[in-house]
Amino acid sequence: INGDMRIDQRNAGASNSTITNVYTTDRWQFQIFGITNAITYQQVTDAPIGFNNSLKFTSNAITETVADNITVSPRQAIEGYNIDHLGWGTANAKTVTVSFWAKASISGVYPLAINNSAFNTSYVSEYTISSANTWEYKTITITGPTIGTWPTDNSRGLLVLFTISAGTIITTSSVNTWQSGNYRTTPSCVQLIENSSATFQITGVQLETGTTATPFEHRPYDMELATCMRYYEKSGWRQEDSPS
Repeated sequence: INGDMRIDQRNAGASNSTITNVYTTDRWQFQIFGITNAITYQQVTDAPIGFNNSLKFTSNAITETVADNITVSPRQAIEGYNIDHLGWGTANAKTVTVSFWAKASISGVYPLAINNSAFNTSYVSEYTISSANTWEYKTITITGPTIGTWPTDNSRGLLVLFTISAGTIITTSSVNTWQSGNYRTTPSCVQLIENSSATFQITGVQLETGTTATPFEHRPYDMELATCMRYYEKSGWRQEDSPS
């Protein structure tokens, strides 16, 4: 939901500093643990062709040290009702593919992780930003897990995480495999907060069943807004406030 970052009910494009588990653009939560005010976030109009917005994170001018317990993870929780067809946690678990556009001021290896809602089953993959400050398209295919518990009700079914800094507690050397535990990154990955004024941006995020990434599904604005409003509706918003 809101994979193209165009719905931003809370902030309306304004820049904000990090607060624990704050929501940025709609449906996109920024989890911070073990550190505060190390990153600012903002919906911006810098985006690859075919998109108008991206979600941008910028580290402080003063570099930070990554302690063992630090977590800095942009993420989206996907409702259980929306994953019940995947059969995760069973012998019939379906494969999914995550596709997205990413841009960073520091080239190198970055992580993509999927966790269950109990944070005791996880999958970590790596992708590479080859050229700094350049939009790059990435796809990652993930075999469905036969382990773990994956709710299929109105609670969190799974979480997709684009961690940009993390300590050793959630770091694993095992990639592209399901494992027990809460892991979100690898020792090879860039630590954004260790770099002065470093930036990371994402947009066009899509998770779908199968082994092939299809073109991003651009839904009508009113449909995307209504979907976001299932989870958050800005106080005072009225139908007549929308353009006719």
